[in-house]
Amino acid sequence: MKRQTLAVKALFGALAVFISLANSVLGADGFANVSGTTTGGAGGATVTVSTLSALTSAIKDDTRRIVRVSGTINLGSSSVRFGANKTIIGVGAGSGFIGNLKGVDKNNVIIQNLNFTNPNSVGDGDGLTLDGCTHVFVTHCTFKQCGDGSLDITHGSDYVTVSWCKFLYTSNTGHNFVNLIGHSDNNAAEDTGKLRITFHHNWWSTLCAERMPRVRFGRIHSYNNYFNSPGNNYCFRASINSEILAQNNSFEKIKTPYEKFASSSSTGSKVGKIRATGNLTVSCTDVKAFNDSVFTPPYSFSLGAASGVKAAVTSSSSGAGTH
Repeated sequence: MKRQTLAVKALFGALAVFISLANSVLGADGFANVSGTTTGGAGGATVTVSTLSALTSAIKDDTRRIVRVSGTINLGSSSVRFGANKTIIGVGAGSGFIGNLKGVDKNNVIIQNLNFTNPNSVGDGDGLTLDGCTHVFVTHCTFKQCGDGSLDITHGSDYVTVSWCKFLYTSNTGHNFVNLIGHSDNNAAEDTGKLRITFHHNWWSTLCAERMPRVRFGRIHSYNNYFNSPGNNYCFRASINSEILAQNNSFEKIKTPYEKFASSSSTGSKVGKIRATGNLTVSCTDVKAFNDSVFTPPYSFSLGAASGVKAAVTSSSSGAGTH
């Protein structure tokens, strides 16, 4: 009877997660809730879209709105831009976009339970691009075979949280570079003091080669993530004036979990800083120890043991990615 009770609880727990992702907007945490809150379209009208024209109409302005995406929408040959004060949420595990969704200088956006793919590198070439955006919460999305980056965050974007997302590729394009934070060594004027981003409970999976993430200028807090991409080049890279706090992550069959890097440009001589604590490395190579003095996260968070990360993040019912 006890086993049956536990099984029923587990079933209803998984069902609750599925219902929550499909119908309810999750609350933002991490940097997305620092110096303000990220509420997306809360308080606005709710609309459901299934075509490109309906999507564009629903997300292009800055009016508060919750936009439910039903099915897969091809975004066409150019980037499709979203406005401020939006929640864009997928209906079920199969909804999302082919192409490039982009925000430029927009604030207060939630993107949840969506699939992104951009195999032909249209628009900016990414699945999702954040340029100059603030207070953005990206959660429970799946990024698959995006030609340039899966999710790139650049041009002074700030106060962003990426959680419970899965990144993967189906083939090796030679540019399986996942998350670029800060696009140029020469962009100090725009990026310094910004690019504050939380990554937690994400899964970098099949054929991810590097940039998990690669950071210029930013302050990155990465905890309880799972990295399992045999044949990769590196995961974290801290370059010019950046700081990375990597806590209780799980790395399996990974080369170079973290590294520092100075580019060959005249401004790139200053490498970043890394503090790596409590991380689990299983069958990994080139594992370096870094204990630099870095920033302290200005928010509360629950730090789980690295030994439990893989099971939580890869759960088919409640783990990273869409449901």
